[in-house]
Amino acid sequence: MHSLVSIGQELCLRGHNVTVASFGKDGESKTRKYSNGCALRYVSLGPNPLSKKDLAEAISNKLATTNNTFLQAKNAAKYIFSRVYGKLDGPVEKLLSQGVVSPNFAILTLPLGGLPSIMNRYGIDFAINLPTSLMPPAADQVAAWVPPPFVSETVEQLSYLSRSAVVVFNVVLHLGRHFGSLLGFIPDQAGELNIRHIRGKLWLINSIPGLDYPQPLPPLVQYTGPMINTDAMDGVERMPPEVDSFLGSVPPDKPVVYVSYGTVAVLSEDLVRHISAQFTGEDFYVVWALPKSQQNGLPKQLPRNVFVHHWIPTPRILANPKVRVFVSHCGGNSVSESIALGVPIVGYPQFGDQLPNCARLASSGAGIAAKPQSWLRKDHVLKVLQDPTYEQRAKALGRLFKLYGGVNRAADLIEADVRGDLEMLITPPDVSFSSWFFLNGYDLLVFLAVLCSLLPWFVSSFIRHCLAALWTAKRSRAAKAHSA
Repeated sequence: MHSLVSIGQELCLRGHNVTVASFGKDGESKTRKYSNGCALRYVSLGPNPLSKKDLAEAISNKLATTNNTFLQAKNAAKYIFSRVYGKLDGPVEKLLSQGVVSPNFAILTLPLGGLPSIMNRYGIDFAINLPTSLMPPAADQVAAWVPPPFVSETVEQLSYLSRSAVVVFNVVLHLGRHFGSLLGFIPDQAGELNIRHIRGKLWLINSIPGLDYPQPLPPLVQYTGPMINTDAMDGVERMPPEVDSFLGSVPPDKPVVYVSYGTVAVLSEDLVRHISAQFTGEDFYVVWALPKSQQNGLPKQLPRNVFVHHWIPTPRILANPKVRVFVSHCGGNSVSESIALGVPIVGYPQFGDQLPNCARLASSGAGIAAKPQSWLRKDHVLKVLQDPTYEQRAKALGRLFKLYGGVNRAADLIEADVRGDLEMLITPPDVSFSSWFFLNGYDLLVFLAVLCSLLPWFVSSFIRHCLAALWTAKRSRAAKAHSA
């Protein structure tokens, strides 16, 4: 939601009327927090179908109990995504039908549910904002060799069989999307899969090639970098005074390590105790963002080099020059903010897109990644602190982030899309199913498949004909010899 509201605020500052629609008080508070530069109108879609408590229980009881990424994906689909997927459809359509909002353009984010179908039905053009890396099955334009989020290895690390499985999975998914949409097998409520409703739309990817897999993409898939302006931090939430005070007390020659597993992951008391024990000594100082509900595992007396607070604005603390390493779960926002500010990461992914995010981060050289759900190790932190190449790579990626424009570029693209300027960027295969089918050469593949299926018949017929001719000639010669 942070990315959408950031784009909305920039459009608001440019004089556009912007309305944010989300669930309940939580959505409203986030809208207010991320748009303090320009007031956005907020419309509630009702209570959140998945409360923070239910989300935390699903993660700790269903996802964090296994290291099997496929089982994690299955449990996430069953206990989390099934609770929220498509829940926006009814409330949004009600708002549109009653005229509460009458937008000329919409910016959607995942999960899409039936929103693309609803927008098309009401004649509202839209773009899709992807706040994390471009990977299947979220987008159809992704290359066939890019691993889906439940694969924790990079392409270079995959075995031959794993790479083959990834390619087969993506090709089947790609063909199934198009043919399923044509034949009506994919319902309108599955917006990510129904190509009919998202064909020819602008996609904003809040990452960059290099952190993402560099790959050939159509013109309407545009990288923007993260939705954070590192040159203007005034709009970022202020640091709690006690955190500022602790940072000010850190000796100039000592690095600070920032630790946060985000707002979704739930750390057990045993894990909290283990992490606390890793920070003994004064090799570095630690600022740890840990929710109050998870602080039971902390020792009664923290080491003097460790400070724990229940809420710390991540961009604000990462911008502090004393912070040299970020211990993170590799959530999409965390990775973007850290790299944008040139801070390398020690990654401990838990589930979902955190796995490929960490893998790609390590592959780029801007940090290291442990195995999924590994426990923090002090030597990992010291490795990144003591090797300057990690910080150098993080800063290099941060400079690349700026080249892609961030929120300003996203707003520019939205304005161009609203004016209709981007229509000429629609590639011929995106015009229709028949264009996609013929221009991708699938008609040639069908022809070759038919030819290959008939070839054995032609070959066997030819061989039978030749053998029959030889047999006839042989019998003829034998008959002549006998008559002679």
